[in-house]
Amino acid sequence: MMKKRILIIVLIFTVCIAIGAAFWNSQQNNARETYHTSSQVEKRLTPVLTDQQISILVGLEVSPNWVREQVHNNNLIYGVVKPSDTAPAGVENYSYLVTTDKSVSPIIFFKADSNQSITIKYADHEGDQLHVKEVKESKLIHKFYRTSNQKKQVNNDVSLLRTE
Repeated sequence: MMKKRILIIVLIFTVCIAIGAAFWNSQQNNARETYHTSSQVEKRLTPVLTDQQISILVGLEVSPNWVREQVHNNNLIYGVVKPSDTAPAGVENYSYLVTTDKSVSPIIFFKADSNQSITIKYADHEGDQLHVKEVKESKLIHKFYRTSNQKKQVNNDVSLLRTE
């Protein structure tokens, strides 16, 4: 009789361990699938932006009031620095934002790299010294291009950009 009880207890204990191990393994697989799925969703939800859209986001990062005012007045110009341009050293092949009145406005240069990092170089009209700032594209998207209203505003601003 005692052997039967011990055998039953051992059997119950073994079944419990097997069920626990199966449950733990199932939880680990679910966690891996959730991580994999969420990273796929994140990649899919990150928009691919044009250089002009990035220019507006960069402008908003540096001087949001200036960008809004210049877009409203139809004075904002987007371009890419060419070898023949008179530009500060270190901004070759950068894109830029300026206004039609270049003598009194800031100028913003920027360049996106393959790591989704954007180098911003800017100077205000009071000085020639370029300030340098590094920012991730994802940060700009999160700050200025996340909601449908923000996307609509940025895309509208892009449609009003003048090119040089």
